[in-house]
Amino acid sequence: MVAIVYRIPLAGRAIPALEKFIKRREIHYIESPYPNNCFFEALSNLSKPDQERRLRPSDRVAKGVKLIIQYYGLQGNSAKCKTVQQFITNYQGFNIASEAKQIAKTFNINI
Repeated sequence: MVAIVYRIPLAGRAIPALEKFIKRREIHYIESPYPNNCFFEALSNLSKPDQERRLRPSDRVAKGVKLIIQYYGLQGNSAKCKTVQQFITNYQGFNIASEAKQIAKTFNINI
C-alpha cells in the first residue's frame, strides 16, 4: 500500500491517525513540479520500493515522468524533452473511471 500526502506542513503535532504510518515510513512526501502527476509518482513507489534502495524525491518524480512516457507512448525519454514537457504541463490528471483497467493491465497492478 502506498500513501502519498501533498499538503503544506502544519505547525505543531502530526495528525494522530497518520502517526503509525509515519513511524512505519509508509507516508512519502514528494515535492513535485508536476501537480497532476501524483498517481504516477505513487506508482513509482510500487515499481521500486524503498527496501531495495533509498531514492530521493527527485528520483521518484523522474520515475513518475518515465512511467507517464511509457503509458502514453510519448516521444522522448525524460522531462527535458519539449513534447514531454508540453504534455505534462497540459496533463489534467489520471481519470480512474476510464483509465484504471488499462493502467492495471499495462503495469500489472491491482487498482
